[in-house]
Amino acid sequence: MTPSPKAQSLLRRFLRYRRGNVLIITVLMTTVLMSSVGIAVDYGRMVHFRDTLQGAVDAAAIAGATAYVGPGKNSSNVLYSAVGQSIAIGYVNRAGLPKIIGNLSVTAAPSATAAGYFVQVSATASIPATFLAIWRDSLIISATATAENAIFNIQISAAGWNSNAYDQNTVYYYMFDPNSNVIPSTSDLHPLFSNAPGFNNPSTINLAVSATQQIAFAFKNITGGNTVYAKNGYGAQLNDVHWLYSPYPENPDTTHNLTTPNAVAYPNTVANAGHNGETYRPPSNCSLEMTTATATMVSSTSTPPVAPAGGLPAGNTGNCNDSQASNSNFNATKALSAPSCSTLNSTHTTGTGKTVVTTYIYTYAQFNWNDMGGGTDDYDYNDGVYYMSCPSPNGAANVVTLTQ
Repeated sequence: MTPSPKAQSLLRRFLRYRRGNVLIITVLMTTVLMSSVGIAVDYGRMVHFRDTLQGAVDAAAIAGATAYVGPGKNSSNVLYSAVGQSIAIGYVNRAGLPKIIGNLSVTAAPSATAAGYFVQVSATASIPATFLAIWRDSLIISATATAENAIFNIQISAAGWNSNAYDQNTVYYYMFDPNSNVIPSTSDLHPLFSNAPGFNNPSTINLAVSATQQIAFAFKNITGGNTVYAKNGYGAQLNDVHWLYSPYPENPDTTHNLTTPNAVAYPNTVANAGHNGETYRPPSNCSLEMTTATATMVSSTSTPPVAPAGGLPAGNTGNCNDSQASNSNFNATKALSAPSCSTLNSTHTTGTGKTVVTTYIYTYAQFNWNDMGGGTDDYDYNDGVYYMSCPSPNGAANVVTLTQ
C-alpha cells in the first residue's frame, strides 16, 4: 500500500533532520561499542580463568598417571587405576583455584594400552559475568588433559654378578609400593640370581613396567649355605636364614625395625665389634651399597648401550655404608635403592629455536650386596653384584607426560 502524501511528507522531513539522525546513530553505535567491549572483557576473563583451570587439570592428570603404575592393586587392595583416578580428582579440588571459579565439577577416567597407563581429567566450572550480566549471570569454562605413564623395558644384568661367599645368597626383585612399608610376601618375590648349586643365572632379565613403578630387591642369605663354618660375627648359626631388603622407606616401620636393608636380618639386639673395631649399628646400612654410572646420547633413533663404557664402579671395602663413613656411597644408595625408570633416565635440553639439542641421560644403578657373614664382617660389597637400567629408545618418555 502506498503511504499517504502526509506520511510521505513527514518521512522526508525526518530524513532531512540530521541532528536527530546523528543522535540515534550515536546511541546505536555506543550500544554496539559497549557491547563489544563487554564481550571482549568477559572473553578475556574467561580465557584467563580457563588457563588457570587448565593448569590445575594438567597437573592433576600427571599426578593421577604417576600413581597409576600398573594393572594390579596396591598394598591396601585398591586398584592402581582407582588410586590414580582418586588422586587426580582430589588434586583439582585442592588446587586452590581463585574463589571466583565456582560450581566446579571434576571427572577422571583411567585407561590402559600396550604403550602405558593413562588418566584423562576433565573439569567444568563457572565464573560470574560482568558486562554480559544483562544477558546471563555466569560464564562456563572447561579444561581437559590426558597424561601417560609410559611402559618401559627394565634390564637387570648379571654381567657383574658375583657372590664371593661361603654363605648361600639369592637375590629377588619385587614391585615396591612406597606408600606401604611392609615386608613383601613370598608370592611377590621373583628370583633373579643365586650362588646356590645348580641355579641357572640368566645374563639379562627384562621387565616391562610403567615409568614410575619402583623395583625393589630382597637378598636371602643362609649362613654357611655353601661351605660349612661356625657362627658368623653377628651370632648367626649354621643354616640360619636372613632376609635383607633394599628400600629406604619414607616412613620407617619401627615396629618391625624395617628402616634400612639390614634391619630385618639383624635387629637391634645383635651387635658386635665388627671390622677393625667398628661397632655395628643396626640403623646403619651395612648390607647394600649402590654405585652408578651414566651414558649420554643425542641421537633420537638409536638405543643406548647395554652398559656404559668402562663398566660400573665396585662397592667399597672396609667401611659400613652409612652416612658417617668417609668413603660411603650412602646418598646414592638411599636415592636409588628402589629405582624406577623415571629416576634412572632423564633429558637435558639446551639452545633455542632451530639449535635446540636434547641430550638423553641414562643412569645405570649397580647393587653391591654385603651378606653380613664371616667370623667378623669385612664389609666387602661383593657378595651379590648386578646392575639395573632402562635402555628404552631415545626420545621415549622417561617420566609421566601430557599427551593431550
